[in-house]
Amino acid sequence: MGNKMLAGWSKPAKIAFGIFIGLLILLAIFQSMHVDKRAEQRFERFYNSSLEGRISCQPEGSVAGSKFCIENQKFYFHPYTSELNRNKIFEYLAESGDSIYKPAYSDTLILIKEGKEYRYTFAKIE
Repeated sequence: MGNKMLAGWSKPAKIAFGIFIGLLILLAIFQSMHVDKRAEQRFERFYNSSLEGRISCQPEGSVAGSKFCIENQKFYFHPYTSELNRNKIFEYLAESGDSIYKPAYSDTLILIKEGKEYRYTFAKIE
């Protein structure tokens, strides 16, 4: 199918098409590297921070991880759902007004909701 698709194209058109595809591949590689670096920076900020306070924005989840705010500062992490948190998904359980506690460099975030503690370990992004 490869040669049939380009049948009838002039040699310069085929070269231009090849260059275009090559540039698209390079763009995808650079975009991926940027996303990885941004995820690393967000994780480092979260991991290095000592967090204690109330959630000030509704937590959200996506492929980029879970996002929550304390005093309008955004934090991102990738929590694991486990027995430690009664198998509750962080972004479905946590709400504005719930309390968060995590010492700097700790591997566990504690969510306090209605007097109950839910402990979340998380993926380390390096």
